[in-house]
This record gives sequence, structure tokens and C-alpha cells, in this order.
Amino acid sequence: MTDIKNTVDAAARDAKSAAHDASAEAKSVVNDVAEQAKSVANDAKETIKSEVSARADAAKGAAAQEVNNVASALRKAANESRTGSPQERTFGQIADTLADASDAISNKDLGTAISDVGHFARRNPLVFL
Repeated sequence: MTDIKNTVDAAARDAKSAAHDASAEAKSVVNDVAEQAKSVANDAKETIKSEVSARADAAKGAAAQEVNNVASALRKAANESRTGSPQERTFGQIADTLADASDAISNKDLGTAISDVGHFARRNPLVFL
């Protein structure tokens, strides 16, 4: 009877040890999966940030170029106007202001550039339109 009890106790210890080992292994696997998921999420976040930044820079460059094109057209109109006329002065001033805005858009981050364009539009609504 003692042999059976010892055998049962040994089997119980072995089962307990195996359950503990399995639990530790499961925790390790879960931790590994969680770390891999975090890594994939961080990689995806960085890729998205990079893509958004690249597209924002492209949009910013296109906007700056459009503003610069309008400034060039106004300079041409000013040059074709009679020297000293109000139209020449007005077109020239607007062209200079737009050229400055184009430079500001090109040299600033997108959020700051949008804010500056908004301020410019509020200060100079006719020029902005």
C-alpha cells in the first residue's frame, strides 16, 4: 500500500511539475507573440508616418508651386501694365506677398504652413481669393 501511495504521490508531483512547465511555456509563448505584435505594430506605425510625411511634403510642394505660379502671373501682369499705374503697383505688391507665402509654405512643416495660410487669408482676403 505504501508503494502505491508513493507511486501516486510521485505521479502527482510529476503531473504538477509538467503542468507548471506547460504553464511557463504557455506564458513564454504568449509573451513572445505579444512582443512580435508590438514590433509589427511599431513597424506599421513608422511606415504610415513616413508615408503620410512624404505625401504631406508633396502636397506642400504642389501648393507652394501653385502660389508661386499665381505670383509669376501677377508679376507678368504688373510688367505689362503702364509704369507707375495703380494696377502695376497692386499686382506687384500682391505678387511679392504671394512669393513670400510660397517660400513660407515650402520652408515650414505642413501644420505651420496651413496655419500661416489661414492667417494670411484673414489678413488679406482679396489677395487670398
